[in-house]
Amino acid sequence: MDFENFGNLSKEEINSISRIFLEKVKELTGKEMIIYSDAYNAKHTFSIELARDYPLWIAEYGVSSPTENINWETWAGFQYTNSGRINGINARVDRDKFTNEIFLSANDAINTPTNTTNQLEYYTVKRGNTLSEIAFEYGTTVNEIAGLNKIRNPNLIFPRSGIRNRYNSWLC
Repeated sequence: MDFENFGNLSKEEINSISRIFLEKVKELTGKEMIIYSDAYNAKHTFSIELARDYPLWIAEYGVSSPTENINWETWAGFQYTNSGRINGINARVDRDKFTNEIFLSANDAINTPTNTTNQLEYYTVKRGNTLSEIAFEYGTTVNEIAGLNKIRNPNLIFPRSGIRNRYNSWLC
């Protein structure tokens, strides 16, 4: 979870929303969650209860190790710069240090919700449809639909043309 702006929310609202969000993501994925925060919010905004229940990935620049005077006893991730350089990338990048606590094991699968109600074999393109809305509705990508259907210009589809889905069936 990464909150960047809290607006006018109270600390209680922030912590309540955070807990509900973290619990829902864990329910959907089956994976433990982590809180990403800057040092100020790790100390002044997030509750000791959240610190007890969730590991911290802390962002604090210009220091060799994160601030110790926060609600967490330890950190699982430490982002020490947002202006790092890496060979092969022609832009500034975040640089981090991590403990083993933050990593999934190689055998960990992430649960993904399945929505079989939208997996139709055929779809009839209607005037005003876009591949992006069709892809979203059927849980696929524009590139996948365009590739399977040999669509040269994904911005141009025609009403009543057949669209093939990822199961190699036609969406008409």
